[in-house]
Amino acid sequence: MKKNYFKVSFLFLSAWLFIILEYAIRVSDSVILPELSTQFNLIPSDLSLLSSAYYFTYVIFMIPAGMLIDRFGLYKVWILAIWLVSLGGFLFGYSKNIEELIFARALMGLGSNFAIIGTFALSMQFRYKSFLIGLTMAVAMLGAFLGQGPWLHLTTLLGSWRTTYILSSLIGLLLLIMWIFVGRFSQKYHLKVGFSDFKKTVVILLKSPVFIIMALYVGCLSSPQTAFSALWCPTFLQKAYDLTSQDAAYFTSVISLGGLLGGLLLGLIGDAFDKKFQIRLLFISGLIAVMNMLLILSGDISEDVLMLNLFILGFITNASVVVFSFMGSYFNKLPKATIQGTTNQFNMGGGPVFQMLVGYVVTTLSGGVSIEQTSVDHFTKSLSLMPISILMFSILLITLLPIIKARSLTKEQKKILDLHM
Repeated sequence: MKKNYFKVSFLFLSAWLFIILEYAIRVSDSVILPELSTQFNLIPSDLSLLSSAYYFTYVIFMIPAGMLIDRFGLYKVWILAIWLVSLGGFLFGYSKNIEELIFARALMGLGSNFAIIGTFALSMQFRYKSFLIGLTMAVAMLGAFLGQGPWLHLTTLLGSWRTTYILSSLIGLLLLIMWIFVGRFSQKYHLKVGFSDFKKTVVILLKSPVFIIMALYVGCLSSPQTAFSALWCPTFLQKAYDLTSQDAAYFTSVISLGGLLGGLLLGLIGDAFDKKFQIRLLFISGLIAVMNMLLILSGDISEDVLMLNLFILGFITNASVVVFSFMGSYFNKLPKATIQGTTNQFNMGGGPVFQMLVGYVVTTLSGGVSIEQTSVDHFTKSLSLMPISILMFSILLITLLPIIKARSLTKEQKKILDLHM
């Protein structure tokens, strides 16, 4: 039993290291935007396209990633996934133009999308699934923190953003070697699922109003992390609060620190209460996120209050862990990785949507000038799209309570259940 405990611990350790790496790489471009803009002569819409390239492949291949994990298991799939992340970091470091940067970001996104859903699916095998999902999100926020202030600091020490990405590639290769040895134990928790089940699973999910509303909600709720923190926050803080690039990067990192604590505590809450309570918790979380973001966008608060609100914003938007736990429990008879992958497709889908939308609106309002010349007012108006969307879907979310109360398995779910009996 003790031996099994250590194997599981090392298994999750490997998974969490993968997540730290991919989250750090995911948000790292936000702290080098001015340098990229100057070096490659990019306008805001170009920068949003570059950052979104990661999310496009991440989101588009999310469901296929879940299917592959359900079919072939974490061990085999993650060998390829970690290699892709490492390759993407290497190519990004040697990119000579915007097209090569976009291709490298897309590769990193493609490999990264296997990390979080694979760990979520693994977590569903254990009793304290919400806590494990929350802990996983806390680890992810640690990665996001490292990818901002510390990443910029390391870049300054190394003298070039290119060197930092090449270093991340080498770390990825070390992680790959570790996974080859440690990951074999994950095969114990792999229940092979036939490809015919995947289509039925996706159809069930997309026909369910519970899934659709929850999925759209989580996509909006996560946007302060996947779009604001991941791309626009450092630049906005420099303009609205007159922070240096280094200070803006570390202030942005506070969102990730809040998310780290939020993932842990909200994950524990997810294990302790029923689904109706979870819906109410998510509704309240959405309202708090709206108020926090509006305060931040006002540009009229002190630095101490700003830091507090950034922390709260990260904490409360990590209520997404409750959504993943809810989905896994509500659709508990369906293939686990496919459920988590489909949910995460919406969760992360808010990233590129809002990144591109904000970039387009900023470029339109500013007349296509560079990011350095764009006014604070134009940024504020564009970024306000996020709290407005969160508010809309938070209100819609509360309408699910009667459905949750009357919840029962559909015939299609029972058929899939029979296939696994």
